[in-house]
Amino acid sequence: MQYLPRNPTAQPLTAPASSIYIDGMTKLLPIVLVLFACNVFGETIAELRKQAVAGDARAQNNLGVRYGKGEGVLKDYEEAVKWYRRAADQGFVGGQYHLGVMYSDGRGVPKDYKEAVKWYRKAADQGYASAQNNLGLQYAKGEGVFKDYKEAVKWFRKAAEQGDADGQY
Repeated sequence: MQYLPRNPTAQPLTAPASSIYIDGMTKLLPIVLVLFACNVFGETIAELRKQAVAGDARAQNNLGVRYGKGEGVLKDYEEAVKWYRRAADQGFVGGQYHLGVMYSDGRGVPKDYKEAVKWYRKAADQGYASAQNNLGLQYAKGEGVFKDYKEAVKWFRKAAEQGDADGQY
């Protein structure tokens, strides 16, 4: 193993670490502001909330995703479920799928495989590949439905035909 030679002109660090942090942040701030101005990070939480409250199912689902991941807000599974349900009740496929995941994992709601299957099926019937794969898993494991490998393969195949890597497995 070879090390780089020590720089003989290097001076020891004399500035407090906090000033280096602030200095670095000061240099980054203009860049971050430009990125926000260009909407590189997507919609703000305030914009999403306004649209979601107005009944926009896509915004409701996306707000649920933000709460589920803790992106721009504190992670809150119950709040995520609230927004997923609002989107799902309008027939929005993403909301239906995510609600199925929450019931399957027991996040924000009690674990309930039958309820997960209900929501996966609604999304799967609309052609959502991830929901088709997850519905196949429910049949393969017998969670929320009777174990039925034939039905599992049917749903895995539908997902795989759309290029879903998990369905192809």
